[in-house]
Amino acid sequence: MLTPIPQQIGRASRKLAFHARCYWPQTGPPPLPAHEQQILKALRQEGVATTSLQRLDYPQTPALLRAIAAVSVDLPDASGLLAGASDRQVEGHQTCIPKNQLLQHPDIFLWGLQEACLDLAETYFQQPIAYLGCSLFQEIPNQRQSGVRLWHRDGEDYKVLKLLLYLNDVDEGGGPFEYIPRQMSPSYRPFRHQGNIITAAVMALVIPPTQWRQCLGPRGTVIVVDTVSVFHHATVPQRPRIALTFAYTSARPKDLERCRLFFKYSDPVAWQHCQTLMSPRQRQAAQGWR
Repeated sequence: MLTPIPQQIGRASRKLAFHARCYWPQTGPPPLPAHEQQILKALRQEGVATTSLQRLDYPQTPALLRAIAAVSVDLPDASGLLAGASDRQVEGHQTCIPKNQLLQHPDIFLWGLQEACLDLAETYFQQPIAYLGCSLFQEIPNQRQSGVRLWHRDGEDYKVLKLLLYLNDVDEGGGPFEYIPRQMSPSYRPFRHQGNIITAAVMALVIPPTQWRQCLGPRGTVIVVDTVSVFHHATVPQRPRIALTFAYTSARPKDLERCRLFFKYSDPVAWQHCQTLMSPRQRQAAQGWR
């Protein structure tokens, strides 16, 4: 297990340590296939790459799709939720499958730990990585700009790699993922007077909507994004959008507690069973950093 970085180390020192670890020795991950090299190039230039389950052609995808079909029936119907919603429910923007329930279908969690995913993440980070876990959620068409619908950059680490899988067709009215390319994404400085609550109207005053990019696509579309490098958000949907997210940071993330919260479970038996299905490399990525 890696030794955590002491919290008293200053911000500048922690960032320097992160970049120093990027000088990976020759024993790093193997060379990526051609398609994943294209994804890596887009990540470094644009901050976002779009692909699909079909193009990735990962061996564990059939098991993933079977598990998704089994667990998705437990997502509440969005129209029913809105019709009988309490004020607190209306304030929110999505419903999720509980983490313990996802562990009952380990093929979902394990898809993000397969060798191809770890190779891609480690090649991008150029250092050992942490697999934070996965989240299966449904965006509700309640016209609220809150949570991930506000423009933001993630802050768990100096790089945060996420794979966002669309589980239904997503067009302009389907609440697509939207971002501002890496070279045009601003800092938080222009938004300080807003308390960093950045609605679409506020962002439009700094970066015109003509520079925003939406990720549209059919079911099975996969968006690969460094959520630190680009401002991004989920647009307000006109109908439900269901998606599955897998997340990765470095093995010594800047904000360890926030990373632990991404996939927080309370069923040690299910977690222990899931670990028995992992290789040593997978266990290190899933558990060693925690």
